[in-house]
Amino acid sequence: MEQKESINKRISVIISVFNGVKTLEKCLMSCFEQSHPLEIIVIDGASSDGSLEIIKKFSHKINYWISEPDTGIYSAWNKALEKATGEWICFLGCDDWWCSSDSLKEISEHALFPEFNFVSGKMYVVDNQGQIIQSCGGKLNCKTLYKGMRIAHVGSLHHRSLFEFYGFFDETYKIAGDFDFFVRASQSIRAEFIDKNLVYVGNLGLSRSNTFFILKEACKTLIRNKNYGLVPAIMLFCISYLALLKKTLLGNFIR
Repeated sequence: MEQKESINKRISVIISVFNGVKTLEKCLMSCFEQSHPLEIIVIDGASSDGSLEIIKKFSHKINYWISEPDTGIYSAWNKALEKATGEWICFLGCDDWWCSSDSLKEISEHALFPEFNFVSGKMYVVDNQGQIIQSCGGKLNCKTLYKGMRIAHVGSLHHRSLFEFYGFFDETYKIAGDFDFFVRASQSIRAEFIDKNLVYVGNLGLSRSNTFFILKEACKTLIRNKNYGLVPAIMLFCISYLALLKKTLLGNFIR
């Protein structure tokens, strides 16, 4: 479809979806209810479960959408970035939704460029029943990326200048493309943090069910980057593996 006539809005919200019929409408409704003006871009990977019908149902409220095969989430995000007109850009999965109608307004108040070019908050991780499992998220510290990306990336705001200077996401990554982007842009990121839960995040996403694969990709990007290298990659692997082992042992003990 063609892009609608647009006014340069401050925030572009990018939603990627593939066979997300169970949660997509909830995600979209939480965007429609935001008190802060936003541009909504939906990229569907040729869903076959009814997701496309939901997109068409709300197409009059969506600034741009397309449904066609892609190679994964970073392919979808890159398509959206080519269409985004906002000064600030954020990403939601189809199983994520804003905590309140003022969530975007609250984080946007901290989006003060050029002082900051990345702003994040906290998120609630929920199970498939909508029950909160945990709250997580903190300020992005690029000096400690070897410990992992311990931020709430969902719903965070990226100033568009980061993509203009460092390019889009590397589509050769299947899960850790966002980590790779922060590694590449680490020397220029000026991060701000809002200590408040802004989004609910589904616990069934790809990155939350493929721990060792994302760890492998994350180590790969550290090794490839001259500002990090092999030693930080080894540190990341050890820290992450020990944390996973501790979690597994603790879970078995509780059972």
